[in-house]
Amino acid sequence: LMLFFFALGMGTLLIIVGTFSNVIMPKSGQWLVRTKKVMGGMLILIGEFFLIRGGMLWI
Repeated sequence: LMLFFFALGMGTLLIIVGTFSNVIMPKSGQWLVRTKKVMGGMLILIGEFFLIRGGMLWI
């Protein structure tokens, strides 16, 4: 029963946040493009890191 009420509380919180997310989040624009480029660059760098580490283990 406690687990049910815990899940109900967590679910209600997510529904409320999802309903009013347009009030919380700023409008998309240049900041979103810049953020996507930064995250893409980080993804490429992390991929290169793992490829280099894997290559060192191969030798």
